[in-house]
Amino acid sequence: MDAYHCTLDLNVSAPVLFKALTTPEGFQRWWTEFCEVRPEPGETSVFRFGQTHMALQLESLEPDRSVVWLCTEHHHHLPGILTRTDEWVGTRLRFALHPLDEEKTRLEFHHEGLTPDLECYEICRSGWDHFLTTSLKNYVERGKGEPYNDRYPYSE
Repeated sequence: MDAYHCTLDLNVSAPVLFKALTTPEGFQRWWTEFCEVRPEPGETSVFRFGQTHMALQLESLEPDRSVVWLCTEHHHHLPGILTRTDEWVGTRLRFALHPLDEEKTRLEFHHEGLTPDLECYEICRSGWDHFLTTSLKNYVERGKGEPYNDRYPYSE
């Protein structure tokens, strides 16, 4: 089965996009305000969404080109909706950056292992659609994303 993937052309340079995908400040502005990011290969970062959390080990990064995170721990907290809470363990988040020119970059994102046969697939697909196509895009292009925080989901 095909894993989740998303391709976006963003009006931002590859270095700016790379920073959004590798730094605490970047993640806090588009994915979740509740994270401890350690952007060194082999180090593990933790991302929290309320009682849901995941630990991602940075497998590799090539400045302004690619970032690969391996999920080593996951607890998806949705009692009564999900019975399997650790389906992300062993999945990989691959971000490939392709500069189109000095101010435009194509992002190819693949969440390897996040496939439609997983119980959490639709919830996670919807989440990625929001966080990538809305939040990340708005953050890198306009300076204001819509990360998970105490006000999420937004009513505005």
